[in-house]
Amino acid sequence: MVSPAEGTDRWFDTEYVPFEDGVIAVSRDVTATVRAEAARAEADARFRMAMDSAPIGMCLVDPTGRFLEVNAALCMILDREPQDHVGTLWQDVVHPDDARLVEQRGADLASGRRSAFSQIVRCPHRDGTIARVDMSAASVLDEAGSVHYFVAQMVDMTAQVEASLAVRTSDERHKQLLDELDVAVIVRDLETGKQTCSSAVQAMLGYSAAQMEVPGFWRSLVVEADRERACAAWDDDTTRDSYTLEYRMRRADGRVIDVEERWRATRLHDGRFTRWLGPRIHDPPTSRRSATPSSAGRS
Repeated sequence: MVSPAEGTDRWFDTEYVPFEDGVIAVSRDVTATVRAEAARAEADARFRMAMDSAPIGMCLVDPTGRFLEVNAALCMILDREPQDHVGTLWQDVVHPDDARLVEQRGADLASGRRSAFSQIVRCPHRDGTIARVDMSAASVLDEAGSVHYFVAQMVDMTAQVEASLAVRTSDERHKQLLDELDVAVIVRDLETGKQTCSSAVQAMLGYSAAQMEVPGFWRSLVVEADRERACAAWDDDTTRDSYTLEYRMRRADGRVIDVEERWRATRLHDGRFTRWLGPRIHDPPTSRRSATPSSAGRS
């Protein structure tokens, strides 16, 4: 190493060759190579520090799909010891029904058909439980442009997936119950804004459930003369536990009908509104009413 006058270190690879009564020194400036290796070593050290302390599962996988390195978080997610991963294929840690998909995604990375992927997979634990894991991976290329290894992350999504499945199951049962009723009933969730209609509502108006779930669609069906009053009542959704509202609405076939809404709110244990439950009962147009809300709610 030589330090020039300006203070910047330069690195040289010097070879000494015997010549007659002395030696010949042949030096080659390798400063760039030394600096590149130092930068690479520093980057590797930072990566391993980040990997070891990461709160999510991280691992390095070779192009054949075998684990090279794993961090502590990944071992916890997969319910395995670090040594259990040595030489193990990553498709071997997932449920047999998901293994083929992971194997195919890895082959796509290795061949260059994909540069990354993300997939929710099931991972069995030793106690027989199943973890739902968001597995994502990206390929890292070497200087020649070939796939050197994969960097993969795994996040435990079990609680979120199970909660989503529970909500979906509840919604399906709820919809099935509504469809078995002979009366026109609508349930509106105030937190999500989702509206569920019984089949009687669809039959009453002639619109599909998908149409009636579109935000603002129901309001657009109210005849113009009643719309401002009805919308004002619907927008005041936290001041009453129940309300009754009458107005005129246009069916899909163009016919105007009278609608009487009778809604009741349900609350959480802390008193917050969670949803409105209410049958919508319509009368023949000949008995059309001027309709004034007795209290407030939302549709």
